[in-house]
Amino acid sequence: MKSENTYNTLVLEVIAKNYEKLKEEIKIEKQSIDVPTRNIDDVFQDTILLIAEDSKVSSFKKETEILEYFKYRYNVMRYRTVLNYLCEMKNIAKYIIEKYGKI
Repeated sequence: MKSENTYNTLVLEVIAKNYEKLKEEIKIEKQSIDVPTRNIDDVFQDTILLIAEDSKVSSFKKETEILEYFKYRYNVMRYRTVLNYLCEMKNIAKYIIEKYGKI
């Protein structure tokens, strides 16, 4: 079964045109996340892919709408990345306690 590419080319063009500006506005160089398996650049790249496939973005007509939505989704992705990691660590700790008793 062949999957079709559903990326919104307008969104990708807007992001490509504003790539450095977005990184600067988000202050990506000054951010970090305490997740050993991911870094802030991963979150930034994942956000690009996420909104390029997001059907909501197809209703946007202005470049500013796309850029604001990107920044919003980036912050959500960053938050979720950290939250998912913390949940994973909690589950690992719970497993260790159940298997070996108190740490």
